[in-house]
Amino acid sequence: MVVDGVAGAGVSQTTTPFGTVYVFRDNLTVHADGASPVVGVAEGTSITTSLDGLLSLSLAKITIHHRGHRGSVSVLGGTHNTRQSDYPVVGGTGDFAYALGYVRSSPVDLRGSTVTYKMELRLYWPPYAPYAPTPQ
Repeated sequence: MVVDGVAGAGVSQTTTPFGTVYVFRDNLTVHADGASPVVGVAEGTSITTSLDGLLSLSLAKITIHHRGHRGSVSVLGGTHNTRQSDYPVVGGTGDFAYALGYVRSSPVDLRGSTVTYKMELRLYWPPYAPYAPTPQ
């Protein structure tokens, strides 16, 4: 059985129709400049969940190689395309194993052929110190 979709927003720089699946793999740079050093990659998907086309459910793996840290964090949460969004960290690897915290995404430039977002990682780790017996 096929069910017709719900009419909603059209496609623009900030909106997509309800149910649209958007897959991304974007380089992370230190500054909002193409010449800035690449320090990681954000890859994941977003599914539009509102009829106005502004809200999505997003999941991503953010791989980081910066300031001596290597690893990734996984996030899952709601996105508002034109406002700041916070995503809870649901897992991590490498130096970020057992990390807690959140990732904040804020729009910087929503005009032109590319859309630029600022990502801030607010991480706390490790949440506990693993038990290591003292040699006797």
